[in-house]
Amino acid sequence: MSDRFRFRRHSYIGAADAEEDHEFLSECFIDSGDLETLADCKKPQRIILGRTGTGKTALLTRLIETKSTIVIKPETLSFN
Repeated sequence: MSDRFRFRRHSYIGAADAEEDHEFLSECFIDSGDLETLADCKKPQRIILGRTGTGKTALLTRLIETKSTIVIKPETLSFN
């Protein structure tokens, strides 16, 4: 049983969502091949769909951290 992790009182295992998890996201991210697909502009599979908690934001955050990426926020494109 020594290979099992035991949670102790006040243990910190990361934030509830990727937007807030600055400490563990880059360390614990596991790429399933989607990161390279998103980074390749010639591939048509570049829309991210998924249910809540599937890692969409984590994938985008990792893309921004590791690749040459320009972020355009939708609110900057909206008109009054």
